[in-house]
Amino acid sequence: MHNWTEDLSDEQKKQVAQSIRAIYELFSQARAYSNTVQAGVDTAKRDIRFEAMRGIFERSLPVMVTASTR
Repeated sequence: MHNWTEDLSDEQKKQVAQSIRAIYELFSQARAYSNTVQAGVDTAKRDIRFEAMRGIFERSLPVMVTASTR
């Protein structure tokens, strides 16, 4: 099976890896936020992005991912 990343330049591979790390970090932060809210910790600071993702961690929303090279 051909790995599509084999055809990328080193700089492109670095950018892809950085983008993937950013996605993992976003989901990690969103999970921590959801856990905090579920634990009943009152926070005056709400993050609308993480609020929208809470259903993922509460298992009421599916995750669908689309990827493109463009």
